[in-house]
Amino acid sequence: MSWQLQLDQTPYSFTLEDLPSLIHGEKGSGASLLSLALAAELYKQGHPLLIIAQSDDAREEFLKQTKSDDHLFTIKNESDLLDAEKNQVLFLHHKDIILLPMLLNLLPEKEERVILLKNFEDISDNVVTSLSEHRHIIYAGDLNLSSSKEYFLQLKYSSKIFFSPLRHDIRLTLPDLEKYQAYFLGRIAQGKITLKTIHEQP
Repeated sequence: MSWQLQLDQTPYSFTLEDLPSLIHGEKGSGASLLSLALAAELYKQGHPLLIIAQSDDAREEFLKQTKSDDHLFTIKNESDLLDAEKNQVLFLHHKDIILLPMLLNLLPEKEERVILLKNFEDISDNVVTSLSEHRHIIYAGDLNLSSSKEYFLQLKYSSKIFFSPLRHDIRLTLPDLEKYQAYFLGRIAQGKITLKTIHEQP
């Protein structure tokens, strides 16, 4: 099973031109699944990825959507850094985030690698700001719980996706949304987006 992104019930192809991207959603809103679906789509387009997440659930969901772990490599310690550039997809746990600066320094194509930073509300402000110059990035998390909320809202994005309203904040007004539906603000389009389940033939 895989997912298809739809904008106002029409298939939408998410590409590098939609980056940098901000995805905001409270727990259970569907923001986490969407962020991994977008990462999987970019993987299928051939782009190298770095997924930074707090649990193996994200890793397993990504593998389920791409049906391939041939080029997914988990960074657990410094010795793993030397093999990182050989792999299309790198996975880094939040608990090992101290390795991120060294990892990025060792990647010759770091500017081209797409970074998915999941659950940014659980990442320190220093890590968040260190990635501010990286163009190919997806920030996914809950702005309402992030100490970097104002920082995130001041950054420039090619696309922004909101599953949930901003608490006590009048800067954003969302239309009525169904469960697991979000509002998409892109470069040339905006509207309601959803993920449609695609059942592939065995």
